[in-house]
Amino acid sequence: MPKIIQRLSFGLLLLVSFAAQSSDFGSVGLIDTPTARMSDDGEFTTTLAFDGYSQSYGISYQALPWLEGTFRYTGYEDFFFWDRNYELKAKLLEESSYLPAVAVGIRDIVGTSYVGSEYLVANKKIGNLDLSVGLGWGRLAGGGLVDNPLKVLGDRFATRAHTTGKGGTFTTGNWFSGDRVGLFGGVAYQVDHWPLTVMAEYNPDQYSNEVRSGAKAPDSSVSWGVEWQLTPGLTVSASQQNGNRFGLNLTAKLGTANKPVKYKPQPFVQSAQSQEACQSRLCEFEWFQNVDQQASRLGVVIFESELLENQKILQIAFDRGEHRSVTDALNRFHQSIVRLLPSHILHIDYVVREAGFDVQTVRLPARSLDFSDQPISIGQQGRFLAPKRFENASKSDFNGLSDAEVAITLENKIMLFDPDNPLAYQFYLNAASGVELGSNWALKGSVGLPVYDNFDSNTRVSDSPLPHVRSDSVSYLKGSDLFIGSLYAEKRATANRELHYRLFGGYLEQMYAGAGAEVLYQPHRSRLAFGLSGAYAVQRDFDGMLGLQDYSVLTGHGSLYWASPFYNYDFALHAGRYLAKDLGGTLEVRRTFDNGWMLGMWTTLTDVPFDTFGEGSFDKGIFLRIPLESILGSTAPANNYQTLVRPILRDGGARLEGFSGQMWWDIRAARHDVFLRAD
Repeated sequence: MPKIIQRLSFGLLLLVSFAAQSSDFGSVGLIDTPTARMSDDGEFTTTLAFDGYSQSYGISYQALPWLEGTFRYTGYEDFFFWDRNYELKAKLLEESSYLPAVAVGIRDIVGTSYVGSEYLVANKKIGNLDLSVGLGWGRLAGGGLVDNPLKVLGDRFATRAHTTGKGGTFTTGNWFSGDRVGLFGGVAYQVDHWPLTVMAEYNPDQYSNEVRSGAKAPDSSVSWGVEWQLTPGLTVSASQQNGNRFGLNLTAKLGTANKPVKYKPQPFVQSAQSQEACQSRLCEFEWFQNVDQQASRLGVVIFESELLENQKILQIAFDRGEHRSVTDALNRFHQSIVRLLPSHILHIDYVVREAGFDVQTVRLPARSLDFSDQPISIGQQGRFLAPKRFENASKSDFNGLSDAEVAITLENKIMLFDPDNPLAYQFYLNAASGVELGSNWALKGSVGLPVYDNFDSNTRVSDSPLPHVRSDSVSYLKGSDLFIGSLYAEKRATANRELHYRLFGGYLEQMYAGAGAEVLYQPHRSRLAFGLSGAYAVQRDFDGMLGLQDYSVLTGHGSLYWASPFYNYDFALHAGRYLAKDLGGTLEVRRTFDNGWMLGMWTTLTDVPFDTFGEGSFDKGIFLRIPLESILGSTAPANNYQTLVRPILRDGGARLEGFSGQMWWDIRAARHDVFLRAD
């Protein structure tokens, strides 16, 4: 495939994930210079930028109302060099009538410092004009305007390194250092009655690294351009840069904090028996049959039911089914079934089952409701209890194989950042199914049939001195015309009110088979949880069938989880033994929204030295879960696209994906803190 088509494919795959302007660096700014402006909280941005020096692909996320994070992958001048780098920008001051907005930022905070720079920038809006001016260090200092005022704090701020080796480490020694500080700035003008913005900027960057590699030196420090909003959230910009280069920028923005799409049930079906006529156990089957029908209509799944305490309490184990929110599912289901129950039932105990685990019980009154279509307040009318057990439950029908469904989808696997092929991808048909075996056991599996890939350009062989637990991944993707993605048995259950567990064994993922277990202790109403996971893993053959290689490992982790009260952020810390038999810890941070979006990042440090690990120095990456209901037309939680984006795939810090500290994330939607916040 010609390179230009591959580059466009790279851009399109970034943009399919669909305010403020985004610069060529991916962060909010003008053309190449940053501003103090921020995107809306939770906004996810992808950027493609092309100019005479480079092509750049950026992913930005407004992690907090005052904090923006950006990851970029940039290829320079016929791609003699590919660079990965991160940027953070924090707002220090909100704009007011008299004061400007002020922000501070660091480019290439973890990287080679090839584009390393730091800045302090202010913005003030006057009518349709938005003015920015800033002080820059590093590349944004250019030749320098004044002495670095921070030199009074120590000699460290007097000198600056041009690059910092293989990258992957924090470049703290360079931050705000250098003999001189430069001035940058610009203006953006929003044209009345048109989705058009005109920009001009002064950028002191002398592009010394590019010039040393044979690129033409800039003729001017002034650039100008125009930005056109094609549709809400999608813009294209064209610019004339530094007097001798043409630039093109395509940016897509998507608000991950948007309100969720709610499941639309079928019209209400009235019970054949009225409440007055059904007062005895003689018609219990009839009214409960209607309850079951209402659950099906509402997209809710009922597993078990039982009448307790002299038939005054109806206990039901249920799953949210088609609903994004457990509270939304419970609201709709409760309002519907209270119309069907005989008057001797005073309360309903809903045992909330999520991902196979009984997470908590919500007790709601069966009386004193107006039966309106308005949501009830679960926080005010409900009582939250630990998960309750069933003694003599009536279970839902179980038909084993006849209940199994096969989902056939077109999937893709992406390998990023190989200098020979920056976007390597495979499209394949995936057939996945699960069969309930009884006693909380299930058999799960998937088979893949490759349709198209461009892996021929990926010819590099791993040079890792560690066991090749992940760095040979391309060999698996090239290995066969048909592969078994997974085939394993699993049991998920709640041992008691606060202890959940899973057992699993078989072909767990495309690279590993094995067997193991995971335990999660989640105290009721607590924001803290604790977990243990362990597995014996054996590396699979490259052809993706049933064969195994010689490499095996015992891997396991202890985990601490914290559901923070801040902006839907959750934290996990795992410590233990990894697939390459290295020892260390992983920190995960994720932010989750009610509409199904989940974004986060992780970083892992083990006893593998940075030089031994290789390029990137240590394992780190970005986690994305994107709801696809707008495409698939269903709000079911299963309709999500999940992916891990790593700057570099090496062997240190590698875990079994989905089988190491996963349960706490699986039950998140039904946790007590999420329940109360949603209400």
